[in-house]
Parts: sequence; structure tokens; C-alpha cells
Amino acid sequence: MSFEQHLAGLALFLLVAAGPVPLCLASVLTRGNAALQAGPARNLLAVLVGWCVVQALVALALGAVGQFRVSGVAAAEALVLASGTALLARARRTSPGVKPPRPFRLDRPATVSEVLVVGSICALGVALIWRVATQPITEHDSLAYHLPAVATWYQAGSFERLDQWPLFRYYPFTWEAVCALFVIPFGEDFLAALPNLALWAVFGLAIYELGRAAGADRAAGVGTAAIALSLPILVRNVNTMHVDLAVGAFFLAAVAFGARYARQGSPADLGLWFASTGMVAGVKTSGLLYAALALVAIGVLLVLRRGRRQSRPAGRGEVAAGVLGVLAGLAIGGFWYARNWIEAGNPLGAVSVKVWGLTLFPGKYEIEHFRSTSLARVFDIWSPADYHILSDQLREQFGWGLAALAVLGALALPALFVGRKRTGRAPLIGLLALVAATAYLYVLTPYSGDNGLHGGMLHPSIGPSMRYAFPFCGALAAVAAAAATAVRIPGGALAALGIAAIAVRTASLEAALWGLLFLAAWLVVWRIWLKFAARPRGRRVRILTVAAAAGCALGLAAVTFSARAERQRQRLVSYGEIVQFIERETRPDETIGHLLCNQSYLLYGSNLSRRVVFMPVDSHERREWLRCIGALGIDVIAVGPCGRMRRKGWATRDWLEEGGLPVRRVFGRNFSQETFLYRLTPEE
Repeated sequence: MSFEQHLAGLALFLLVAAGPVPLCLASVLTRGNAALQAGPARNLLAVLVGWCVVQALVALALGAVGQFRVSGVAAAEALVLASGTALLARARRTSPGVKPPRPFRLDRPATVSEVLVVGSICALGVALIWRVATQPITEHDSLAYHLPAVATWYQAGSFERLDQWPLFRYYPFTWEAVCALFVIPFGEDFLAALPNLALWAVFGLAIYELGRAAGADRAAGVGTAAIALSLPILVRNVNTMHVDLAVGAFFLAAVAFGARYARQGSPADLGLWFASTGMVAGVKTSGLLYAALALVAIGVLLVLRRGRRQSRPAGRGEVAAGVLGVLAGLAIGGFWYARNWIEAGNPLGAVSVKVWGLTLFPGKYEIEHFRSTSLARVFDIWSPADYHILSDQLREQFGWGLAALAVLGALALPALFVGRKRTGRAPLIGLLALVAATAYLYVLTPYSGDNGLHGGMLHPSIGPSMRYAFPFCGALAAVAAAAATAVRIPGGALAALGIAAIAVRTASLEAALWGLLFLAAWLVVWRIWLKFAARPRGRRVRILTVAAAAGCALGLAAVTFSARAERQRQRLVSYGEIVQFIERETRPDETIGHLLCNQSYLLYGSNLSRRVVFMPVDSHERREWLRCIGALGIDVIAVGPCGRMRRKGWATRDWLEEGGLPVRRVFGRNFSQETFLYRLTPEE
């Protein structure tokens, strides 16, 4: 990798990252003075959610028409950037009083505690960016099917199905498609997980908005959001391809925008509500339940607030933004299910759909199989061992942060009867109902209690899948902020608690130094801004601004080049000898065929252009193997590690090594933990 190649990839990356920004800013400005009244948190949340929605639409459109390539991505993002810039210029002319950065300014100056907690959150965000850039993804599911799907699309230029996993063949892959946009510029998974940082920010902003809507003060809102953002399992999921953070973030955003629409009736909030709900349904099958919950919850709220909304005239731009948001939500939420229906005759693909015992859509898997893996089914309330496993997992995956949120949330019950609240009891009651509903959905979520390996029993080495509880955690944090304010706990105390939580989590990351440096820079810039913001801009200030921008551009190029080289080194360390062997002993034009392999992404090495294919062979018939090898043009066969298919894996390995095929083993020592590689040899 030369520096010139890196600069070319960086240019396309910046185009992809910045493409939707003007369009999202224009959607905020179309609200006019309402954008100023909404506050910076709501406007920033709208920009981030809009960014995710536009990227999802671009990715789905390109994958559907077979243009998921460098040229297609560059053209699509350039078109989005150009159209967004034109709309932004028009919005600035029609709404001169709300030009940026006015919609993102606070209505009153921030306190020292608020500045410190926001700076701490940003410091953790910087540390996470460095982690995403330099540390390869090692999580099991990401290597098994999330990243292989992205690599398959990168090679094919379209949404090819995964043949190895029948269940995931029809999975909704919306968020993986968004992440794949960031694979295209560099041709590798450098910064592939960067969109998860947007989800992380959406999660925190949505908590803040929900808390404020229920009466929380500003310091309490940012403090509890900081605690939620520092939860260990949440931080770990940023550098994975899991989509559970997307479900939690977009669900909370949908509720926040829906609640605001119920209060004010803005078409823009209606569009964002539907767009967020569509994202929830489009990133995961179980997200359909949370999407339904968001629609039902806001529907009930609309009925309760009928005739009491703070209506105001909406401009044409705002109405257009609302209509486009609704259409985007329907398109994103229904894309994969419509495709499944067309191709497989079933919206859920391989899962049968039954209503009152009547089979609407037959499938290979019965829904009862998935229900049996939920926490509600596998947890034995009379078993002390299950309680011990659950408590250990709560302590390991959530730390003391969840306990603090639970204690603060418990104050909501006395807060309903004592204390003075600015917005009354109804919003707090609504949030409590949301906490109960999300907790109920969590325990019913498939695989929330068993990942399918342990016969329907809670397993002490893994325990329940806590990442499915992100919607519950976010709703609990919002309740905690509102309840703490209602019983008059000082906001500064909650801000200090949030700072402590962020500091502990930042210190646990390898990139803690980057976060601390950013925090110091944040405080310096804040002081400079307070000193010079009110002064008129002169020529010297403009020159310094241009020079600073040029310096930042050069620094970005140098830092990303260094981070990319460091990621390459860490890839060889984290993925082990198999990646080093593939890089050293196989040619880039050779094809690797795999079966019984639950980490097939490692077979690509560091070159996503390498052809890696699944071998659909289910027997030890020599003719079938030779026919498959010839049809796919396979040069190297990868088998295992045996994993859950232990008996079949060992049988295949023994058959190959006893002369079933003309092959010789070239890599692998421990079949239980490693993939074995076999190179085809000419038959005599």
C-alpha cells in the first residue's frame, strides 16, 4: 500500500462520509424558527439519523441494481452531495435567520459540569475511532457471516446471498450494507465499523431527548446518557458488525421523534419517526417487534394528545422532508422482506409464518425453535445457578453503570407522588411503560437466553445475550434522568457520575491517550471560543481558519495512513497464523473453497479481492466433490474448525486425509480450534 493509493482511498472515503451531510443540514434548516426552538440535541439527532437513512438508501439502491462498486458508490455519493448542497443553499436563502451553526447552539450557556461531561463523551468517542481504525474485528458472528457478506458484495457488486448459512441467507442486511460503503474506498475493512460511531452518538442523543421530554434538566440528561454510553457491552459492540446497537439506537430515536411529533405535529418529526422505525425493521428480523412497539406507543400517544398539539403552519420544504422520510422508512423497512417474498415466497425466508395455527408462509424453521432459545424459556426462576449466571453476566457486561441507572430509575416511583415536575406525571409514566415493554421484548427475543449451542440451557461460560437489551438500557437511562430531576438530585452530581463512568471506560481502551489529548484540546478550544466568538471576523481570522483546515487535512492523511498500517500489523497478530499463511503461501488469483467453517472471513487474508466460495457438498462421494471443485475452480480447500458440527467436521477431515481426494494438508494442527487447509495435488 503506497501513500498515493491511500490518498485516493481517503478521498473517496471523505466523499462517502460527507455526501449526505448537506442534505441533512438542509432538512434541519427547512424547519425555520422551529429548528432554533427544538434545541441542538434534537437537530444533531436529526442530522445523524438522516445521515444513516441516506446511506442506507444509497447502499440498498446500489446493491439492488448491481452497482456496488467504486464507480457506482462515487457517482451516487457525488449526486447526493451535489443535490444536498443545492438544497442547503436554497434553505439558507429562504431561512436566513437559522443559518448554521445557530440551530446547534444552546439556548443558555453551558455550565462547567456540562462542558466536562460532553468533552468526556467526545474523548471516549475519539478513543473509539482509533480503536475502530487500528483493531481488527475479532467477534465470532462478524467473522462467520456479517463480514463474509460484505466481502461477497464487494466482489460481486450486488447483494449475493450467503449459501453457507440457510438461516442468514434471508437475513435483513441493511446495516451491513451501510458499513460496506466504507469498505469500498480502501478495498479492505479499514474503518468498516465507523458507522457504528454514529449509532453510538444517536443512542446517547436519543436518551437525552427522551429524558428532557419527561422533565429532566440538561445536566441530568447528559450525565445519564454518559453512563449509558460507557456501558462495557455497548463500547465493545462498536467495533463489531453486530446490529443490536442499531436496533437500540434507531428504536430510541423513533420514540423520541414520534413523541415530539405527538406534541408539536411537525411533518419533519413525522418523517424522522417513520425513517427511524424503518431502520429498526430493516437491520434485524427481531427489530420488527421493536418497530411495531414504536408505532403502537406513538399511536397511543397521538390518541391521548388529540386536540392538544402545539400546531403551527409547516412550510413546503418541511412537508417535503416529512413525506420523503415516510417513504424512506417504508423502503428501508420493507426492502429485504419484499426481496425474500419475491425470491423465496416468504418475507422471512426460511422461517415459517403462522397466525392462529394457520400457516401463511411455510419455511424450513418453525418459530417455536426460536422461542425455545429466549430468556423467558430457558431461565429457571427456581434455580440458584441461573441467578448466579445472570448476576455474573450483568456485572461483566454492564458493570456498575447499569446498577446506577437502575437505582436512579427506581426513584421514578416516588417521583410520581412527590417532588415538583415541569411536565407533569404523564411523560414519566410513559417512559416507565416503555421500560416495561422493552424488558418484556428482551426476554422474548430469540437467543436472548441461549445461543443455540447448549441445548436450551443457560450456559455459565456464555450466559444470556445482553446486547439484545440495548433498547431497555436506553429507556432506563431516560427514566433515570427524569426521575433524578423530579426528586431534585443535583444535575451536577449526575454529570460527575457520568464523567466518572466515561473516564473508567476510556482508561480501559488501548487508545486512552488519544481520548485524553482530545479532551485537553476540547477545553482549550472551548476557552478560545468563549473569548473570540463575539468578535467580528477579520482577514487574519480567515487566513488562520484556512491554514488550520489545511493542517487538519494533512494531519488526517498522515494519521489514517499510520492507523491503516497499524491495523495491518494487528490483523496478523489477532487473526493468527492462518492469515499469515494465506498471504505468504497462496496467490491472489487462487480460489479457496470452504465448508464447515465458522470463520470464513479469515480466508480472505487482507485482500478482499481474493475469491472465497462456499462448497455445497453434503456427502463423501468423490465424484460430487470433484464436480464441485471443478465447477467452482477451487485450488485450496478449507475445513473447520469443527465447532458445533463436531461429528461431521471430524468425519470430513478424516475422509480427506485418508485419500478421499488428491489433496495434502498444508496448514493446521488442532482441528478443534483451527481451520485446516488442503491444497489439491495432481493425480498420478
